[in-house]
Amino acid sequence: MPTLSQAQTANEYERGVVVGYAYAKTHFFQLGILHGKHYKEAHASAYGYGAGVELGVLDHEVTLGLKGFLEYCPFKILATRMNAITYLREDRLDLRLMPEVGVTAMGKATLLYGYGLPVAGREMQGINEHRISLSFTFFTGE
Repeated sequence: MPTLSQAQTANEYERGVVVGYAYAKTHFFQLGILHGKHYKEAHASAYGYGAGVELGVLDHEVTLGLKGFLEYCPFKILATRMNAITYLREDRLDLRLMPEVGVTAMGKATLLYGYGLPVAGREMQGINEHRISLSFTFFTGE
């Protein structure tokens, strides 16, 4: 009987749009898509994965960051995110793994601190390893 009732519940997985701002010695605007699973009693992301872009201006040149990420928000107030970001600017490429930790308001507003670990050894001088980001998630079903 529990299996039958669980099968009749609404789909807990949903897509959302993530909009945010990050500061790492350079200002970045963030835009992404998240596919996440909700907490059972609230319409908020518990964990998910996604892809996105970051757009900033570094030394008067547009810098684009392509990223994939995994997100987990335990206890509805803590947040963790693991990013793989590739910053592109003209002919330069900077690949970083960036774990982030912080606080969240039910997965809808998230404030994170992250540290970028350069993978390729060709990091761009104007992007700091330390970073603070604020993001908002809007689910399509809301």
